[in-house]
Amino acid sequence: GVGSALEELLQDEPETFDAVRDQNFVWSPLHYILSNAATSVATADLNNMYDYAALVEDDGVRTRIMALIEEEYLRTRRMLELIYDGSLAERRPNVHELLVLREPGLDLLHAQQIQLMTEWRRAPEAETAALLPPRLLTVNAIASGLRTTGEGIRIEDWLEELAWIPGPVRHASPQSLIFNPFQRLPNIR
Repeated sequence: GVGSALEELLQDEPETFDAVRDQNFVWSPLHYILSNAATSVATADLNNMYDYAALVEDDGVRTRIMALIEEEYLRTRRMLELIYDGSLAERRPNVHELLVLREPGLDLLHAQQIQLMTEWRRAPEAETAALLPPRLLTVNAIASGLRTTGEGIRIEDWLEELAWIPGPVRHASPQSLIFNPFQRLPNIR
C-alpha cells in the first residue's frame, strides 16, 4: 500500500522522501496523488472496518486480514502525516470538518448496509434479488456522504437497469428503499 511504499522510501532513501515532502504542494501530479491518498485515509474509519469484518465468519481469517488492513491503514496515516507535517485533521481541515459533520449519518448508513448484507447472506436464493436495490442504494448513499464518488448517479437509472427484479421492489420509489441522511447537509469542499 501507499504507507508501505512511503515507509520504505523513508528508510531506504530519506533524501528522496524529503523531496516528496518538499514537492507535495509544488508539483501538481504528486499533490494530486498524495491528497487523494490522504482523503482516502481520512474517510476510512477503523470502527466501521471492524463492523464489516464481523461479517466474516472464520475468526482466524477475519483476525489475520484485519490485522494487515489496520497495520497498513495506520502506517499510511503516519507516513502522510510526516509528509503533511502534522495531523491530517489539522492540515486538511475542510475534509475533516466535512467528515465530522457527516459521521453520524455515515454510521447509520454503514449499519444499514451491514444489516442488508447480513439479510442477503441469510436469505434463500430466490429472495436475494429483492435485496439488491437497497444494497446498491446504501453504497451510493455512503459514497455521496463521503463525497468520494457516486455523484451524478441517478437511483432511477439503477432501478431501470434492475428491471428483472420481481414485484414490489422493482416498482418501489427510491425514497422508500433507503434513508439518506445527507439530502439536507451542505456540500463542504
